[in-house]
Amino acid sequence: VSMSLQYANSIYWAFTTMTTVGYGDINTANDTERIYAIFGMLVGATVFGYVIGNVTVMMENIDMQSAFYREKMDRVKEYLRDRRFPVATAKRIRKQFKYFYKKTSVFDQSSDIVSGLPQAVACEVLYKQYDDLIQTCSFLREAPPVFTCQIVDKMRPFYIDPGEFLFYEGEVGTAMFFINRGSIKLYVHHPAKGRNVSFANVEDDTELGVDAVMNHRPHSYSALCTIHSDLYFLAKEELIFVLELYPDVQARLEAKDHALNGQAVEVRNRGISRTIATVATDREVQDYVKAHIDEEEQEVA
Repeated sequence: VSMSLQYANSIYWAFTTMTTVGYGDINTANDTERIYAIFGMLVGATVFGYVIGNVTVMMENIDMQSAFYREKMDRVKEYLRDRRFPVATAKRIRKQFKYFYKKTSVFDQSSDIVSGLPQAVACEVLYKQYDDLIQTCSFLREAPPVFTCQIVDKMRPFYIDPGEFLFYEGEVGTAMFFINRGSIKLYVHHPAKGRNVSFANVEDDTELGVDAVMNHRPHSYSALCTIHSDLYFLAKEELIFVLELYPDVQARLEAKDHALNGQAVEVRNRGISRTIATVATDREVQDYVKAHIDEEEQEVA
């Protein structure tokens, strides 16, 4: 047998032994060869498992976002199973978290990273990260850039389906809401009639719950979703803490909410129902509504 053929047979035996358990076409002839074969199979199995494990990790790291998403959703599902929520409630919670990660990111909030940057660089990073939200929210777009940077990463997205109440009249305000896209109908309870009266329909780029949050009192009206709506909420403590440093922004925000509260009080006191396509925020529209209010009034049936 030539040397080249012996070398080829040796390579063949080594590969079949290390990658599988051998085909049996090249057999051991003595105890020394058997011990050597056993050692070769052990080394082969170890190397093969190590390679497969590393390839698996590499494939997972290629799409870390999907891996993080699955991990976080698994934690949510485990929490729901442990607490034994009703099926409808558990489904609603899962949908909310899927929506949340779709609108933001499965990675943890970047506040620790941003806090280590100079203010100018941090503002640039946050404006880039939340550009879509800033462009659709006039409250953020018109505010000083430093204020926007301090508050935009504290806003949390959520959705609400038709027929769900955002909050109820008399409920303690714990957050301010921003309508990004959708429609919310506002109601007040008329004591004399014993029923709720609709007085406004607010749509995109509107803030709700400002008065209850800023003045530490219950909501003066109820908010009912009429179509699928995308919103953001900002916790009361975080909003007040930042607004204390920017009184001009606070005054402008309260002025925008004053029109809604004025309409709610008026409807509650007079017992009328009016349909308004959008909330009047400028002087011209407010004057028009005031001038034609008698024509638009109708007695609640």
